[in-house]
Amino acid sequence: MIKSNRERHEEISGKLLKMGQALINEGDEASDYIIQSTGNFILLLSGIMDNGSDMKTVADLLAMFSAKKVLDDQITSSSGSNDLEEMFNKMKDSLENGLDEYYDDDDDDELG
Repeated sequence: MIKSNRERHEEISGKLLKMGQALINEGDEASDYIIQSTGNFILLLSGIMDNGSDMKTVADLLAMFSAKKVLDDQITSSSGSNDLEEMFNKMKDSLENGLDEYYDDDDDDELG
């Protein structure tokens, strides 16, 4: 028998709930913030599995965080690209100095 998506989501949500609670308890006993936080994240996922919009938002946030981690690792690694680091530094400088050179669309739009 094939389960509907909703039934499968409820089943997974229940499993995640138990896993999250177990990790939170383990983190409490060990005074380990990382294990507690992991349990909290899993509880969050368990709670939003029935809301596609919330899942998309969380997935988008996690994707942005992952991309930031990759860029941070590239910039700080010894094998990272100096060109990439230079580009980000120029963009940062232009933002701090109020310059628009990296954000100009070169369309020379005119109002009127």
